[in-house]
Amino acid sequence: MDDGIRLRERGLAMARPLRSVAAFLLAALPALALAQPAAPPGRTDGPEGTEVGQGGYRRAPGPGAFQITFDAGGAISSEGPGYPLKDRPYFLGADLAWSPDDWLLLELTGAYDFDLERTLVLVGPRLRTPASPFSLSAGVKGGVMHWNGRSRFGLSPQIGAELEASDRFVLGLHYALDIPVEQDTTVTHRIFLGLGLRL
Repeated sequence: MDDGIRLRERGLAMARPLRSVAAFLLAALPALALAQPAAPPGRTDGPEGTEVGQGGYRRAPGPGAFQITFDAGGAISSEGPGYPLKDRPYFLGADLAWSPDDWLLLELTGAYDFDLERTLVLVGPRLRTPASPFSLSAGVKGGVMHWNGRSRFGLSPQIGAELEASDRFVLGLHYALDIPVEQDTTVTHRIFLGLGLRL
């Protein structure tokens, strides 16, 4: 008899913690059922495109997007057949770019170097990191470099960084090295700012 009472008391003692755990779970279930994952920052549920500019997605260049950029900066030339220089170490230019994808730009560039009185018409690809709002880029262009009454083929590798100032405007800082494919000629280092407008 005493053994039966002791076993019953031991069973009740073991059941108390289980009842406490069950009571806690029952009390927590409503809170768990009501808890919903937080919506992503800037989420919108309207028609496609309405999230742009409303704290949701940014407008990426994307396939088929065009961009025109106005460039201005310094143009420092090494000594070569273009001397004497005109003491005007700056240039102006513009680029027309088409972006078939976020990481690729195909660009047509026109620029005028006031120091050498040299005109550049270049075309080529530029690769960039598909990040937003800040991205890095690198590319190479080739084309015509005309000065001193002669036209030469040249290459112009370029690196840079860009910042999306808004959905349509892009600010850039770039370095380009203009290399005419000819011995004993004038190489130019261009460091410049660009203001781009997405069309």
